[in-house]
Amino acid sequence: MKRYLLYSDTHLNFTLPWTQYNFVAQLKEENPDGLILTGDIACGLTIEYFLSFIVKQLKIPIYFVLGNHDFYSRSIKDVYSSITKLCSKYSNLHWMNNIEHLSLKENEVGIIGHDGWYDGRIGNPIYLGYNLDWIMIEEFRKLKSFDEKFAFGQNLANKSTEFLKIKLEKALEIYQTVYILTHMPICKEASRGVGSGLEEFWLPYNVNCNMGKMIEDMMKDRNNQKVIVVCGHVHVASITHVAHNIECIVQAGKYLGGPTEHNTLYI
Repeated sequence: MKRYLLYSDTHLNFTLPWTQYNFVAQLKEENPDGLILTGDIACGLTIEYFLSFIVKQLKIPIYFVLGNHDFYSRSIKDVYSSITKLCSKYSNLHWMNNIEHLSLKENEVGIIGHDGWYDGRIGNPIYLGYNLDWIMIEEFRKLKSFDEKFAFGQNLANKSTEFLKIKLEKALEIYQTVYILTHMPICKEASRGVGSGLEEFWLPYNVNCNMGKMIEDMMKDRNNQKVIVVCGHVHVASITHVAHNIECIVQAGKYLGGPTEHNTLYI
């Protein structure tokens, strides 16, 4: 049995140097078979530095996707280019956007992924105008109107769903269980603020509904197979049983301390 550690929203750019070294030291001490990071690792200006910092000290497979904060102060296009170049230098650094699928357990368990994006399809989309992404990410900042920015975000979400659908179709031909890494949750129930007065505010910013619907449609008649979505973004840990063969595991925002049971995956 292999043991993987799962982290999301580490935001290492907000931590002090000794915290960063302690984080990696704890990972070394745990000696996992692999590390899974589901976005908001740092920010656009520091994402290459922190991924290099981690991969140089860990000789284990690292599977990751990027979150919205990982593009801050840069363009999405520029980050995509630099992360592709970085991964070409390290054979154990796997950005799931550029990978069709990988095996975690031969013919039984596979892993795929894509960064994803929130699509504003639930809740009141007007609240998207208050989020920092539209200011901090170059592509959004250059667009002038709300409608243009909203359409650009929906296009990111739709493309992520299209790419992931192709990967999932191929993975389900091979594996009984498929882990999907993405940054945003795929269903309302996994969002922050559900059931509170903040629900309407958070929903358009927190969920990739289109991706969730695609996964549900694909898994509808696959009773002997299972999909487990691992994500973050909302900083509140949860496990949602989307369907009898679909789970959505949200990792908490993780800054300090060693891994907990919720951060551990056994395969």
